[in-house]
This record gives sequence, C-alpha cells and structure tokens, in this order.
Amino acid sequence: MKKLFLTLIAVVATSLAGFSQITLIDAYSSLAQLPGMKSSSAKTVQIDSSSSITDATTATVKAKDVVNTRNQFYYMIESLPVRNVLVSANNQRELATVFAQPAGNGLYSVLVLTGSVQTGEYSATYGFTDKAGIDAIGNSQVSMDSQELSITPTPGGSDNFISWVQ
Repeated sequence: MKKLFLTLIAVVATSLAGFSQITLIDAYSSLAQLPGMKSSSAKTVQIDSSSSITDATTATVKAKDVVNTRNQFYYMIESLPVRNVLVSANNQRELATVFAQPAGNGLYSVLVLTGSVQTGEYSATYGFTDKAGIDAIGNSQVSMDSQELSITPTPGGSDNFISWVQ
C-alpha cells in the first residue's frame, strides 16, 4: 500500500511539473527585467523576403556583469522546453537561440535570444510570426566561428536574420 501511495505521488508530481513550464512571454518578461535592460518595439522584424516577426519587442543590454547576464540567459534557455527550439548556436562566447510555440489563429509566438560574452551585449526579442516564418527560421543555415555568428534563413542567401560580428 505504501509503495502504491508513493508511486501515485510521483506520477502526480511529474504531471504537475509538465504544466509548470515557462512560456515564451514569461521568459521574455523575466529577461527584460534584468538590470540595465532597455526595451524597444518594432512593428516588424524581417526574417527573409517573405516572412517577418510582427509586434516585436526587444530588450537589450551592454552588460557590466557579463558572466551573471550570460548565466541568466543560459538559465532561461535551459528552462524552456527543447521541443520549442527552432534553431540554436552556442560556443560559450556567442549564443543565438530561437524558440517558437503556437499562439492560436495560425500564429506562433517567437522568442529570439542572442548574446556575446566578449562584447557583453545581450538581447531578447519577443513577437509573432506565421507558419512561413517558422519554416524560414527552422530551415536556416547557422555559421559560427571565432569572429562571427550568423543565422541565414534562405539557403545560400545574403539575408542574415541574426548576425553577430566581433
């Protein structure tokens, strides 16, 4: 009986843990409140020639405490469900990760996180896109070396959705 009771508690705890996952807007809000973050809005952020992120809000910082800011970004990335990652790159100096989840009415909420330990610049962008935008981001090419990180949504194209050059 005791074993059955403990098994039942374990099942309930596991189920509740699944419901407590952080949402993309919660992740953005949490990062936007980090010390020194400044927010701005843009009607659209172009992904490629036919796709964009709409109602985009971006919070950026040139961090004084680079290690703490980096750790906050990594903690947030690790708190979000892996199944929502569209594309991600990280070499412990630069990071870029794009998350998406259905928002209803054919739209998807999108969270774009970028950062550089070397420059101390970090940003979080939250907005909405459609299926074409999700496909463009998900099919992106990622290029990373010691001086540059870029995510290019059109194979062989010149439009960089995310570009980070030292």
